[in-house]
Order: sequence, then structure tokens, then C-alpha cells
Amino acid sequence: MRSRRAIRAAVLLPAVATIAIAGVARAQSSASPSVPILALDWSAPPECPDAAHVKARVEQLVGHTHGDKTLAAEGRMTASKARYRVELRIGAGAPSRRTMTGSDCARLAEAAALIFALDIDPEALTRATTAQVEPEKAPAPGPRRPDGDSDDASDTLRERAPEKPDALVGPRRDRQAGPRHHGDEPGEPVEIGVAARLLFDQGSLPKATLGLGAAVEIARGLFFFDLGPSIYRRRFVGGPRSGSGGAYVELTTLNARGCARHTAPPFQVRACLGGELGREGTRGVGIAEPTASSALWGALSIGLEARAWERSRLSPSFGVGVGHPVVAPDVAIHGFGRLFEPPILFVRAHLGLEVRLF
Repeated sequence: MRSRRAIRAAVLLPAVATIAIAGVARAQSSASPSVPILALDWSAPPECPDAAHVKARVEQLVGHTHGDKTLAAEGRMTASKARYRVELRIGAGAPSRRTMTGSDCARLAEAAALIFALDIDPEALTRATTAQVEPEKAPAPGPRRPDGDSDDASDTLRERAPEKPDALVGPRRDRQAGPRHHGDEPGEPVEIGVAARLLFDQGSLPKATLGLGAAVEIARGLFFFDLGPSIYRRRFVGGPRSGSGGAYVELTTLNARGCARHTAPPFQVRACLGGELGREGTRGVGIAEPTASSALWGALSIGLEARAWERSRLSPSFGVGVGHPVVAPDVAIHGFGRLFEPPILFVRAHLGLEVRLF
């Protein structure tokens, strides 16, 4: 009997010991804290997803625990002119950098979360794609800009599909999807418009006069250019016969200006340098030999201009300037003498109406 009991004890003791050791190991495993998958330093405008949202999305894509290492990452999102820009730094030491832009900050945050998830687990994109397609309709791609960039971050998600995290691919991925510098971003759009102007001139002709002008306008960024004709109402200058004889003087010009502009909504202010070439014509009246003649006119000018409601397609403008005639004829009558000599400076002002075409 005793030998049978000894045999049973010898058989049962190892099994009991194995079960006890396994229970202790499970208890220790459940008691040990899980390693966080992401240490994120994140900042964004108030209307955009915060750090908690991004981290929760990464955990949803990868799982609450994945491996035994924590990914250090940083994200900075800024807003400018109804568009958002996010700059990412992934990893410690010499981090990998990413820059994305878009009109929807929620999509940019989603793209950032997916990038973090891919750096942790290269299979995260497969799970993310399945989750997006099956439970709900996948978002439509944003419209393409002429330079090929997407208008939002949805294309960024698709373009990253074949990529792997930096830990696996190394420098090759940095060359393919490196940081976008400021010069790589799409430039300011070109604006084209037309303008009509009511002109006032003092000095170009014998007396103050009014005129009409038109121009084609081209602008980009800080720079503004316009080109167009102007015509001024003719003015009379008296001569012989107690001033009853004399001449009419008229002026027609082609004007070109280059301006630097500054926008402080709702106004836009421009500082301009301009030049003009034209024709000054004269026609004698009440003299022995009334004749008509014309001569070359040329001048340089500087001025200031303000445009109201600058964001509107149709907006008024006002400008003043001072000019100097470089080439200008005198008005004279043979046998009587000089009737008019252009001054050193002339003053111009205008009221305009500008129409932005696109």
C-alpha cells in the first residue's frame, strides 16, 4: 500500500508544481503594467483634434499594446488662410520629419495618426483600410491642384500605402517622402483683373483737367502690375488778342505701373512706381495761321493707392501720385511767343472701380 501511495505522489507532485508555476507567471504578467505604444507631444488649433484623439486613433489602428517599445513623436499643426499645415517629427535622436498641408485639419490629424501607426506596425494600414471600407463609406479624394498636390490629407493616406516605417526601410524612405520645405509648396495664385478710373490732373496741361483711364491688372503675392491708356480733356491757353486767340492742348498716354502691396482687410495699400508714354497735341485758335501739331510726351511718377473690400470681386480704389515730365513740348505761337511750359512736377489723383476676373 505504501509503495502505491509513493508512486501516486511521485506522479502528481510534478503536475501540481507545473500548474502552480503557470498560475504565478500569469499573475505576474497581469500585474505588470503595459508599455505605452506612443509618447506624443502634440499641438493644434482649438478646432482641430487634440493629442488624446490622435493617440486613441493610433491605439485603435495598432492595438493598446504592441511590442515592448514606445515611439516618441511630435506634431505641430498651424492654420493660415483657411488651410492647415502639420509638421511631424518621429523618433528620438535624429528624427524622421514629415510635412503635410490641407483644408481639413481632421483629415490631417487622421493622416498623422496613420503615419505614427505605420512606424509602429507596418500592418496597421491593412487593418485601417479594412475598417474604413467595411463599416462606413471611405471618404472621397480631395480635388487635385494644378501642381499635383492633393487639396487635403486623404491622398496622403493612399500614397503612403506601399511604404514601410523608417525602422525597416531606413534612409530610402526619407528620400522618397522627406520634409517639404517652404519653397516646395504651391506659390501664391496669379490674380487678373480690369479697372476703370476717373482721373484728375494738375500740371500736365495748361489748366487742371479731368480724364478717363482703363487698365489690365496682374498681381501675385506682394507684387502688382497694371497697364492701360488714359485720355485727358483738352484745355485752352490764351495768347494774342487779349487772350481770345491761343491753342487747345490735349494729352493721351499709355501707362505702366509696378507696385508693392500690403493687405490689411478690408483694405489693400499699394506703393507704386510708374512710367508713361504718350502724345501731346495742340491746335491753334483765333490766330493768323491756326495749325495742329503733336509731340512726344513721357513722364515718371510715384504714388500711393488704396483698395477697399479687397476680398470682393468688385471693389473701389483711390490713388494719388506725383510725376515729372521727362519729355514734354512747349506750346508756342509763332510771332507771339511761348504760351505754356510744362512744370517740373504734376499731381494726379483718381477714383477707380476694379473687377477681379480670377
